[in-house]
Amino acid sequence: MNGKQWQRRQILFLLSGAIGSVALNACNSGTNRSSVEAENAKASIAMVTWIGYTPLYIAQEKGFYKAAGLDLTMQVFGSNVEANAAFRAGRTDAITLVPSETLTLAATDKAFRVVYVVDLSNGGDGILARNKITDVAAFKGQRIAVEQGAVSHFFLLQAMAEAGLSETDVTLVNLAPDAAASAYQAGQVDIAVSYAPFLFTANSEQKDGRIIYDSSNAEICDCAERSNLV
Repeated sequence: MNGKQWQRRQILFLLSGAIGSVALNACNSGTNRSSVEAENAKASIAMVTWIGYTPLYIAQEKGFYKAAGLDLTMQVFGSNVEANAAFRAGRTDAITLVPSETLTLAATDKAFRVVYVVDLSNGGDGILARNKITDVAAFKGQRIAVEQGAVSHFFLLQAMAEAGLSETDVTLVNLAPDAAASAYQAGQVDIAVSYAPFLFTANSEQKDGRIIYDSSNAEICDCAERSNLV
């Protein structure tokens, strides 16, 4: 194992220990030993804005990373696609991912591992629709704002499949989750797929519509799961 590989493994272990301390309220002795070995280690993590990643911010604010000997920079990107590109290019040492994206990454890059499960989406991902659209089956022939190739896309496909629709039944407008929610809020599209906090902001601000479907409704909730830190 070369020095670079060992440094990345140390960083991932320290990240796991620091985030875990949010729930445990203490770092275990293994993390403390690594703190001495990796004192002042610098690392960065690629992220997107998502409520489920709150533990990472708490760990930063509470100083858990520094206590573990890690100087962590949190790089927030506008979309999952941008974050994934930064990680693949080696511009970050870690990344927050959902399972579908983890599988895609694993197909092209074996030099990583999953170190921590952050959360499960149980209503944090959703689809916004105007009141005139009665149900998901009524999506047929509509334009839908969604980030193509990301978890929101897969989530939408599952919701439509449950209603007997496929991607060929709709027209997709490729927008990042924040932009999709903003377009819906501004009345530019009648349907948009997004996630918290953008989902709830758009839902509260745009009165002509509601969250017609969310991840708590999904038959297989894992498609909307935001669970992996690598």
